[in-house]
Amino acid sequence: RRCLPPPPPLLRSLLRDSHRLLIVLVGLPARGKSILAHKLERFLNWRGWRTKSFSAGATRRESGLDGTASFFDSTRSEANDARARLSETVLAEALAFLDGGGEIAIYDSSNTAASRRAALSAAVRAHGRETTKRIGIVFLESIIVTPTLLFANMRAKVRASPDFYRHAGDEAAAMADLRERIRHYESTYQSLSEGE
Repeated sequence: RRCLPPPPPLLRSLLRDSHRLLIVLVGLPARGKSILAHKLERFLNWRGWRTKSFSAGATRRESGLDGTASFFDSTRSEANDARARLSETVLAEALAFLDGGGEIAIYDSSNTAASRRAALSAAVRAHGRETTKRIGIVFLESIIVTPTLLFANMRAKVRASPDFYRHAGDEAAAMADLRERIRHYESTYQSLSEGE
């Protein structure tokens, strides 16, 4: 058994009523959510917490769902339904990890609508009641407003994400697709409130 330092006070306070925690990332595309999820996962595992991140983008790609900007258009009901099913799938994977002995799950997705976050909270509470093991939930919003940093993140995303491989060699087309995706999210984006 490893001798680990005690958890930081903030983490202890988040887990005071439960031994399991779901960290839900919130933010527009290209705001660093996946990088944040990866770094949190590595750090928390290093500190001795059984932690795993769950990416909606990776699950979408594995499912063969469309990655073009139109998939993120909230005016398309079939895209909305597909995104809702995707959200449920990723949440189920995270909850299964917590049920199987995990301590912290990181839900890496945009979660930009307050209604989506409320549905996630309700599902997590219901699961805790069903399993009689409460799960704490924390929303963590990633916001970038510095234009140069945002542009650098966008460029890195179109160069590295499999969503943009179809634009190989045409970075301008990939950036246009990403900008359209961001516009779709911005049309329904609701920043976190203190109550959440």
